[in-house]
Amino acid sequence: MYFNNNQVNGFIPSVPPALVQMPNNHYVQYTSVPVRLTPNRDVEFNYQLADSNEHGPGFKLYKWKFMLNRNEVLVCRLLAAPSEKVISAGFDTGPLAPVNAISNYPRSNNYWITVLQNTSPERLDLFLYLIVKV
Repeated sequence: MYFNNNQVNGFIPSVPPALVQMPNNHYVQYTSVPVRLTPNRDVEFNYQLADSNEHGPGFKLYKWKFMLNRNEVLVCRLLAAPSEKVISAGFDTGPLAPVNAISNYPRSNNYWITVLQNTSPERLDLFLYLIVKV
């Protein structure tokens, strides 16, 4: 135990190394070694093949539909027009199923990467969204 002025009684119990304290003061135990995921497919989604519409003054929303195979790890490369700047990206599935976002980040001004893992045993309709500043 060690002393902490921020706690009510001033003391925090020691935490075993296999446990990690979460913000809600619950502990999560990690029992397995992380596994390196290998993507099954790497697909580029180009703005020219997307459905798009205005998304407020100065913004545009691109939408793509794709098939996500069961137990697949998919790298999605969302490409906007060269003059646009990516702001945010997201996804949805139909039907709703356990799909994990492994990674989701802007690669450059007009390029966004999203890596998804379908942990369900079913093929799913995947809907990808990209918001850009025009």
